[in-house]
Amino acid sequence: MTNASAVDRAVASNSGIYMLPDLAVEYPGGMGGLDLNRSSLQRYFGKKLTILLGEADSDSTASDLPRDEKALAQGPHRVARGLWHFDLCKQIADRLGDPLAWTLRIVPGAGHVDQRIFDTALDVLAG
Repeated sequence: MTNASAVDRAVASNSGIYMLPDLAVEYPGGMGGLDLNRSSLQRYFGKKLTILLGEADSDSTASDLPRDEKALAQGPHRVARGLWHFDLCKQIADRLGDPLAWTLRIVPGAGHVDQRIFDTALDVLAG
């Protein structure tokens, strides 16, 4: 994560599955085995990251939506998974004693591949 210090802001949009911010769960499902520690998590949660979700990206039958056990544990579709992940990270950051610097934005009416998502991401990055 030391190279991430050059990142001023980032956007993650409409993800199908999220890597758990858990040092006890091995990568790629979690952050275990990546030579990270509690301080790494604090820096990660301190970055300006926007979780960007399309309000209409709620198709649990989408052909490109991961449906393995780990993905389904995060929710039935991309909106649910994004909300779940943001809430989980907020809880973990609170437990670590640091505020979560991330923001959550839901784009009204936007689907998975949608010009409104791209436009919103560009606005966030230009911020």
